[in-house]
Amino acid sequence: MSIDIKGLSLTYAKGTPFEVKAVDDISLKIEQGDFLGIIGHTGSGKTTLIQMIAGLLKPDEGTVFVNDDDINDKGYNRKDLRKAVGVVFQYPEYQLFEETVYQDIAFAPKKSGQSEEEQDKAVRKACELLEIDFEEFKDLSPFELSGGQKRKVAIAGVLAVDPDILILDEPVAGLDPYGRKSLMALITNLNKQGKTIIMITHSMDDLALYAKRVVVMKDGKIAHDSTPREVFSKADELIKMSLDIPEASKMVKSLNEKGKDVPGDIITIDQLYDFLLEKLDK
Repeated sequence: MSIDIKGLSLTYAKGTPFEVKAVDDISLKIEQGDFLGIIGHTGSGKTTLIQMIAGLLKPDEGTVFVNDDDINDKGYNRKDLRKAVGVVFQYPEYQLFEETVYQDIAFAPKKSGQSEEEQDKAVRKACELLEIDFEEFKDLSPFELSGGQKRKVAIAGVLAVDPDILILDEPVAGLDPYGRKSLMALITNLNKQGKTIIMITHSMDDLALYAKRVVVMKDGKIAHDSTPREVFSKADELIKMSLDIPEASKMVKSLNEKGKDVPGDIITIDQLYDFLLEKLDK
């Protein structure tokens, strides 16, 4: 299921002294099975863009096609969009509200009109995808869980309707290193199973390791759209845009400033290790 964005624009507080053009004439195509990372400084338009992709905001201009259907067309059935696109907002554990883990994960399937038997299958499948022990957790209150467990349950609630496209806004924010690594492994596994991933994050190391494409946004426009290696090789430009770069890119930049000749498109620690090992063997 592809996404085709054409000429998308949205202005907040139009006609007032506080008018801001959050997204400015963006066109972007996202193919089925892609893993797209979106980065940009605060106010660059990242969150506004994903909210329009998810149909939560209507653009002033332009169109969003999901699987060739214009999601803002008057005749479009929004239930189809809810089944196709799942959104996990930043700190999704704050959205948990039911008495048990089971009820929280089953909420979306129930609202979509599934029978109790279908809901049960959906909850079990979502738990399996997120590596949640169904029998251990189903009757627990979600508020008894750890931060990482709560986040898994919240994501399971989104996956319970089996969307083809998963949009995540800072999914690893606030997690400890183990929780971050575990969640990113799960997201990557979902992508390998065919789900399209669109992820806003400040964790450049995660994008360097897992993303297939990275879009850099600046002032409501797309400044770059390419592979992680190509985008993060522009370290100086990204830093000027007040953006972080992967740890390996920082090391490469430091080595090159000291006169070493290290390729600028090395963006992971493993790539840097392999390069240095090859140099030492010569």
